[in-house]
Amino acid sequence: MQGLKKLAKPIVLAVVLAIAVLPTFADMAARRDGETAGKANASKAWFAAGCLLDLIGVAGAYLIVPDPPAEALMGKTADYVADYTAGYKDAIRGEDTKYALYGWGTEVVVSGAACCCLSVVSAAGTASTSGQ
Repeated sequence: MQGLKKLAKPIVLAVVLAIAVLPTFADMAARRDGETAGKANASKAWFAAGCLLDLIGVAGAYLIVPDPPAEALMGKTADYVADYTAGYKDAIRGEDTKYALYGWGTEVVVSGAACCCLSVVSAAGTASTSGQ
């Protein structure tokens, strides 16, 4: 009987800890589901916005964050919806901003290359007309 009493305290503690940790695993699963959906639904159109609008396009991609599709949340608990939505918005914001930054970087490189080419052509044209 004494041995059973000694084991009761650690067993109760383990059960209480397991009950306290279980919701955390459910929250992590909902957030992971939202992140996966957010990455899949990211729009590559932000690449064009980054090219055409420069840093305004990048800021737009960061600030304009769509809500997750309602059909993905039908019949889910409020905690699941909150965690899914947080994961979705974080992931889609990151992906959209990444695409806009890629577009802006591409525009910077292409503009820089065009300026270099124009300056070389201009210098060559000036040199040929001054040498006549």
